[in-house]
Amino acid sequence: MYFCGMTNMLKDMKTLMISLLVAAAVAGCHKNVEPEEVPVKPEEPEKPAPEVVESISPLIESFDDDLVATDALGRTLPSYDEVGGVKPNHHVGLFYFLWHLPLRNENTIESEYNITLSNQKDPKRTDWQFADYYWDKPELGYYQSSDKYVIQKHINLFCLLGIDFLFLDFTNVFDEYNKPPLDALLEVLQDFRAKGYNPPRLVPFFNAGVDGPNKDRPYSYMNRYFESYVRSGKYADCWFIYEGKPLILAPVQHPTNNALNNAFTWRKMWAAFPASDKEKWRFVDNYMDEPKGPHLSYRHGWQLEQMSISKALGGPLWEAMTYGGASSTMGHAPTYDAYLIDPENTKRGLFFEEQAAKAMEIQPPILCVTGWNEWKAGAWPADESLANAKMKFRGEPVQVGTYYFVDEFNAEFNRDFEPQADPEYSDNYFYQLAAFIRRYKGMKEPAKASASKTIDVASSDYGVWKDVLPVYRDFEGDFRFRMCDGAPRGVRYENFTGRNDIVESRVTYDNDNVYFYVRTAEDIFDSNYFNWMMLYLDADKDKATGWEGYDFCVNMEVLSKTRTTLKKRTAEGWEKVCECEYSYAGSEMQIAVPRSALGFSEKPSFYFHWVDNIQRLDDIREFFVNGESAPERRYNYFYDAI
Repeated sequence: MYFCGMTNMLKDMKTLMISLLVAAAVAGCHKNVEPEEVPVKPEEPEKPAPEVVESISPLIESFDDDLVATDALGRTLPSYDEVGGVKPNHHVGLFYFLWHLPLRNENTIESEYNITLSNQKDPKRTDWQFADYYWDKPELGYYQSSDKYVIQKHINLFCLLGIDFLFLDFTNVFDEYNKPPLDALLEVLQDFRAKGYNPPRLVPFFNAGVDGPNKDRPYSYMNRYFESYVRSGKYADCWFIYEGKPLILAPVQHPTNNALNNAFTWRKMWAAFPASDKEKWRFVDNYMDEPKGPHLSYRHGWQLEQMSISKALGGPLWEAMTYGGASSTMGHAPTYDAYLIDPENTKRGLFFEEQAAKAMEIQPPILCVTGWNEWKAGAWPADESLANAKMKFRGEPVQVGTYYFVDEFNAEFNRDFEPQADPEYSDNYFYQLAAFIRRYKGMKEPAKASASKTIDVASSDYGVWKDVLPVYRDFEGDFRFRMCDGAPRGVRYENFTGRNDIVESRVTYDNDNVYFYVRTAEDIFDSNYFNWMMLYLDADKDKATGWEGYDFCVNMEVLSKTRTTLKKRTAEGWEKVCECEYSYAGSEMQIAVPRSALGFSEKPSFYFHWVDNIQRLDDIREFFVNGESAPERRYNYFYDAI
């Protein structure tokens, strides 16, 4: 058993407390009402699943899913040959939070609201007197959930991952504070759909019907959501449809509002359901619970329906120091330093790796992943009952009056896949998630390159590119100028580096040159050629060579309106190899790069990546946060000549 070596009384008390504390993981800083348990329906023995035709939102295939990438740890995305074609009935939901509002923490010093920074100053700190903290800084800063710049970047990544739905945490509250973030999210989703993209759909997740602080207005959160967003049908294309209706996750239906009840397909979800209750969904799963996990959800008690996997379980409570952190598995207990980090394994994600392997083995039709952007950590005061139960926080028994964290704590004890500002971790977990989803859902077969072709780059006839394949796409309108206050007091974010919005590129070659074409959403703006329309080339497809794998760069030094340079990465930096001919007019550009300079004696096969207006050279983080990057982040396009 997981809670071995204690008396029966303490076992019962401890199990109860774990249930309450894990329940708090989706509740922020208010306690929730635990869903009432219902009698378990008996399982039907060995009954085969019938062929059921249900109305469900179409599977979302990832945007340009033949992209390649290698993360900072050297892990590469699997290819089509490894994962095969798109797998039907493999929907992925991602836990998404809209609760990043003005921080309920009066400090303006970052180390006073960032737990990781605070721990670096005092690993034994116990006086966490405010309700809100961050376990660390997100890559995009301490943003508010209504920041459309941030939402747009999130949706870009979700489209690349192939996320089918986001399940939104309204378990604690849904009031006037939640509406601006949800309004902003819906606006961005509809903008994506209007441009022809296929963003994830939404699933609301509510707590028990009697709503926390509004006990005089039972079911008010659910009512408000229904009346404001669902009844009119205005956002009908934004909801995830399951069994013919929008899916809702909630422990109980409304006692009197039949219109609300009939508008949705209902499923119950929480974290600490008994393993014997096989019809309720989980958002995290403790494989150490008896019977050993994973603990799956079944329709009608016998037809496999849903499974959850997560990055970790949450804060360092009880035996989470042994199992539940990011570097733990059922067979491996981490060795932590003074800051509760496993220097070798925290950044590798062993916990998720183990859970993902189980999902690949089981192949559930609906997989819920926890989570993307929780970030917030609520400090809870320990009381006498917890002290008497000998609850541990950070491996030590709690004392009355000290504080503990249930949900998030540091890089080891959190559930977020969103990239961090800390370059030690950055987007390691994002690409771990990307690799898993590609294996789980499969991918489209990559398009074949068209026959070689000679391009006269001095010509203004860009129509010659129309039959050159494949077409490498990037999101149109995939950046917004950012002007938004952050969540902590006195924090504001502004970013005006978005300049040339790259939407399409193509490649071909002949005996002498490799030719590149790129198109932007609007006329190309040169702005004195500062870090302008640079093309990075990984000629040997090896991240270990060059800079971040890139062996060459075109346009790092532009000579004139018709002449530019090819530079090669050496031990001394970027050195000029030769001049290249190029031209641009309106929103189109074409470049000819000598094959001999790139070392292509055979048919060209390489990775490439466009950037514009990054602010610093030789810093890969610039590809993530400034200017334009096509494709996103560490992703690269792959050209493979026939």
